[in-house]
Amino acid sequence: MLQIIALLIIGFFLWKLFVKGIITPSQTFRETVFAICDIETSGLSSERNRIVEIAITRMRGDGTILDEFVSLVNPRGSVGKTAIHGITAKCVQEAPEFQDIAGHVIDRLKGCVFVAHNA
Repeated sequence: MLQIIALLIIGFFLWKLFVKGIITPSQTFRETVFAICDIETSGLSSERNRIVEIAITRMRGDGTILDEFVSLVNPRGSVGKTAIHGITAKCVQEAPEFQDIAGHVIDRLKGCVFVAHNA
């Protein structure tokens, strides 16, 4: 089911990129690599709140999953409302800080069409 939803989202964004001239007809949907990113945060403020989990799935337009990356992130503070994301302070106690995984995140986003899940 997640793959079907991802393909629908990708199709919509691919159409927008084509209309804006960012991609060309020579780049087929099947060949295009997408980085689908889902982030859980401790709240809604980009100034006060922090990331507590990040997941990135890279896949081609044909549905082939290339790789997946998932990590809890220690916010060095409150995790926010556990009822929303299910992440507790104990879950992130031993998790890396974002600065420790930022390189992995950047590597997975390079050369991909970025797709934000539930943004």
